[in-house]
Amino acid sequence: MADLAATFAGMHSPNPFWLASGPPTDSGGQILRGFDKGWGGAVWKTIGDPVHNAATHYPTIGWDGRRAIGAGQTEFVSKRPVDVNLHEVAEVRQRFPANPLLVSIAAGEQAAWLDLARRSEDAGASGLELNLGHTVSPDKIGAVTAWVTDVVRIPVLVKLTPEIADIGAAARAAKRAGASGISAIHTVDAVAGLDFDRRRALKPIALHAVERIADDPEIALPVSGIGGVCGWREAAEFLLLGCTTVQVCTAVMRFGYRIVEEMSAGLAAWMDQRGFRTVGELVCAGQKPPRSDPQPPMVARIRREVCIACDLCRIACRDGASGCIHTDESGPRVEAAGCTGCNLCSLVCPVEGAVVLERR
Repeated sequence: MADLAATFAGMHSPNPFWLASGPPTDSGGQILRGFDKGWGGAVWKTIGDPVHNAATHYPTIGWDGRRAIGAGQTEFVSKRPVDVNLHEVAEVRQRFPANPLLVSIAAGEQAAWLDLARRSEDAGASGLELNLGHTVSPDKIGAVTAWVTDVVRIPVLVKLTPEIADIGAAARAAKRAGASGISAIHTVDAVAGLDFDRRRALKPIALHAVERIADDPEIALPVSGIGGVCGWREAAEFLLLGCTTVQVCTAVMRFGYRIVEEMSAGLAAWMDQRGFRTVGELVCAGQKPPRSDPQPPMVARIRREVCIACDLCRIACRDGASGCIHTDESGPRVEAAGCTGCNLCSLVCPVEGAVVLERR
């Protein structure tokens, strides 16, 4: 079976699945249960003083008759005292010394950042994750990172928001300031409006940010991917685009810590099928090489033997593309001369394989 062990900034992890900083990592008891179930690492819920949390912790949204499928996170910092959290950090490290345990910290002034960083290291944290909130200034990101990396010896990850003109510039600033790695991405605004099961609003943003960071030779830092990982398939996507580990929060809140068992088994089985022996072989394997030649011209073809004649392809093509799909007594057909190969028809088709693209 494939070896799921991962190494991130010198920290060795039994597998690439880490609990993200959030409600499932708000106490030592929770993280102990998570490690017992098989999580490779964890990032402690952000600690810092003072605490500024909204009154309603989880604004939710329903969709398609289901309740609370989307949740916003307005509780950014642990309500529990810093001393209590750090005491429990030491206890977890004693119980699970082989599992990376990072502490997420957030502060305002330099002195507060330094105090939290030193105390977290003294408590036995494997590393730190700097929660810079929605800071978009590379200069500010670099300054805070430099403050912290100057006073600790453990790895320092910088958590970046995608709500910035150039996330690569932010990552490069963190690299210059001594960061050991990047966590991407931070929660985006209006997350309460996304589909909890599909997470289509968040994952594409996260994957784009990850690819930008991992593909930049000036950054050259390991990336821990966050945003929409709910199973081994999403984890594989993040790894293939350049992540060394992935962090999970919302799926744990929905399904519990045992979801990692399915993630580990599924990823290992998929790696076996594809011939990947280690997680390291996966990292960046999905990065696209520069393309010098244009894509060959394509044309859509409707396979009538599996088509259910729902008419969605014709409507989509008529109203949103080239209008080359017509319907007769035997069903929809593509007028090849007018088809641009845009692929919209196959995207809206509810039957897998009913619409295929072929070289013209």
